[in-house]
Amino acid sequence: MLHSRAIPHVFNQGETLMRQGGIATSLFVVQHGRVRVTRNAPDGGEPIELAIVGPGSVVGEIGVLDGLPRTATVVAIQDTEVLELDADALAEIMVQYPSAAVALLHVVSGRLRDADELVAWYSQRHPDR
Repeated sequence: MLHSRAIPHVFNQGETLMRQGGIATSLFVVQHGRVRVTRNAPDGGEPIELAIVGPGSVVGEIGVLDGLPRTATVVAIQDTEVLELDADALAEIMVQYPSAAVALLHVVSGRLRDADELVAWYSQRHPDR
């Protein structure tokens, strides 16, 4: 199902898959390699590392689902192969295969939990903000 609608890409180590604030038209499923997910720090300091993910992981799903700009920057930390799935293909797959929609819901739910933990961590270290 995924392979028939997805476009394969290879990103060399150090290449950017997406940038925070960019237009979100597709998501990526990591097939091989690893990527680092970061978000700009609220105080303008060093970017905050949100995750390092590898094969089987999805990145870029939030912007595709809500149509808003990217929430994070994703950079390959190894040579990485991904499958790119645009918003229309994603919608079609979720209608045809409800289990895919449920799986993506689990991914987004996990991202929300991770964000909650990050906010709590940041608040403890910066109580004046």
